[in-house]
Amino acid sequence: LQLLCENHNPEFQNYLRIQDKHKTNYNLVCETLKFLDAVCGSQTGLLGLLGNYINEDKVDLTNQTLITLTEYCQGPCHDNQDAIVNHESNGIDIIIAIVLNDMTP
Repeated sequence: LQLLCENHNPEFQNYLRIQDKHKTNYNLVCETLKFLDAVCGSQTGLLGLLGNYINEDKVDLTNQTLITLTEYCQGPCHDNQDAIVNHESNGIDIIIAIVLNDMTP
């Protein structure tokens, strides 16, 4: 998914969020955010005890997911940024908690 958005490709960035010409729409931006939440072990979207959830074998996966979310937003792609900030799992809080905590393997 990250590679689809390389070089700030707005067509693919938007497509990952909404597929207009398809019967069923999958917001892969929000699904990626939910995946990050699950990898970090949160059940609520609040990562106050982040260090207890991310163990050594998940650091690389967490980093890759953050890189992917970054690619979704660069350009800037304001709609993807809004999708992350306004998501029910408190996306921006999850990302801030990860960034502020030491995750070295």
